[in-house]
Amino acid sequence: MTPPPPAPVPPNASRITATVRKYTVWSPGSFAKALPPVSSDQTLYSLTLKIDTSQAESSGLDSLAVPGSVIEAFSEAPLPSNLAGKQIEATVRMTGDTRGVRWQISKIITLS
Repeated sequence: MTPPPPAPVPPNASRITATVRKYTVWSPGSFAKALPPVSSDQTLYSLTLKIDTSQAESSGLDSLAVPGSVIEAFSEAPLPSNLAGKQIEATVRMTGDTRGVRWQISKIITLS
């Protein structure tokens, strides 16, 4: 019997406030076997965030970010390296499917 195809993460976008715990630069190839796939020549940047507040970015989209949780959110574009310890507002989206998920971050505003 063939397993069912992977189910995608539903459309979502959360406008969050969060405290940045850690900033990381991931060299190309760091996620060669990870799901969702990442190009082997792609540098990724990430922020580890403790989510303070979360709401759907717009009507019709789910908010999957849960206040109180800690997530690692990635960007293909360089992120400011001085955000550790600061509170930010940003948009995060969960991408992937039932085999693996990853948070993506954009629209970052430093609050303090």
